[in-house]
Amino acid sequence: MATTGIEAAVDPTVIVTAVDLDYTSSNPADVAGDGLKKWFMYNDTVDNTLGSFVVEPGIPPPGNGRGSVQFTLGPSLLPPPQLTQRDNIATYQFSGTRLVSITAMSYSAYSHSGVAGPNESPFLNFNVDFDGNRADFQGRLVYVPSANGAVQQDTWNTFDVIGDCSPLWTWSRLGSHGNKWPDYPLHQPQSTSQYRTWHDIITAFPDARILPISPDNAGWLGIRVGEPGPTGYTGNVGSFTLGTAAGTTTFDFEPTAIVQARAFGLQSTNPAAGPFGNVSIQCSGSSQSLTVPSAFASGIIAVGITDTVSSPPASTSVPPSVDASSVINQLSGHGIVAIGMNVQAHATGSSLSPSGSTSFAMLIVPGQPVRTNYSPSPNTQFTLPNGDTLMLNEQVVVQQTVRTSMQTNGLHLHTAGGTDVLAGHVEATITYV
Repeated sequence: MATTGIEAAVDPTVIVTAVDLDYTSSNPADVAGDGLKKWFMYNDTVDNTLGSFVVEPGIPPPGNGRGSVQFTLGPSLLPPPQLTQRDNIATYQFSGTRLVSITAMSYSAYSHSGVAGPNESPFLNFNVDFDGNRADFQGRLVYVPSANGAVQQDTWNTFDVIGDCSPLWTWSRLGSHGNKWPDYPLHQPQSTSQYRTWHDIITAFPDARILPISPDNAGWLGIRVGEPGPTGYTGNVGSFTLGTAAGTTTFDFEPTAIVQARAFGLQSTNPAAGPFGNVSIQCSGSSQSLTVPSAFASGIIAVGITDTVSSPPASTSVPPSVDASSVINQLSGHGIVAIGMNVQAHATGSSLSPSGSTSFAMLIVPGQPVRTNYSPSPNTQFTLPNGDTLMLNEQVVVQQTVRTSMQTNGLHLHTAGGTDVLAGHVEATITYV
């Protein structure tokens, strides 16, 4: 039975990682009929080794997360002109969807220069039923970015393939059909044009739909790298969005993210002491918390330490995230008194900007006025009368290709004698694999 594949689209964003792909079979018919309605990699057969989930190159579009699916085309399996290397991230879950019911459709892609032509880009295509009552293969509707304007290379482009209904599409069987669309001789000159607007297509074929699932064919939709070829060309697909009146869903392709978090209340070096209240986690869906009545290190005493690290269970609709906190009821030493110190760190798999914070109910620092309800700016530094230095809300952001990390020290005392004392240390890290 044909389905629209959209009725249950209630999540605005669905995260798709390598483990979410359909591994049922290499046979497209098996995958189409298994009911899982997942994504898969495809080049005439289902092969989830064709590409890889990576941290995306360049600066991602807003809301595009940190990752993408990347394909690098190898040599063709057949000699020219029978080039066959054309890799797709594809799905059957939209089979049966009527074209007139689609209110939004777009995707983000990145084309690497150096091998392909100046306007090369991943492109969108899907199996089509022009009449709305057939199940036999009738070719594919294809959105080619270069037919709609110049494509900037080595950057992310978001292609709105419907827009105001003016984007241009073509039909994969146009050449074998005498360079005529199925509605020829009606609707000329559109029915003899290589490219037609989305408006022209849904007007000429009001019952058209993405081909439904049947014993022999299925409503395949994919974003393809390679037309086919050329060998060595690399393209990335970051996300795909499709909407109907039932809802709009964005599928965000992401590498697997490993979360890590750590927190401790007090630690010193030279001489070494602690860490006290040390807790850590290394996976989603876990948490640790530890309360220490008191701890002493290098002239600093902390009373009432509670350190907590947590990460919610992995979700198909929410990027992984991790939190760390250290709360100290009272701290004193070296002339410093802190009451109600609260230090936080947070990182999420979709963010380029992890966050951290420190607050004090009350803070007394030698040579400074008494502060209450105080939230110091990151890396606020004081030089104490005895020559020691004090850093409040010390923040270190590590932003690497495969790693995002926030480390925050609520209070970092460095003495003239070379001792370092950290109070309220928290760190939250996302690593992509």
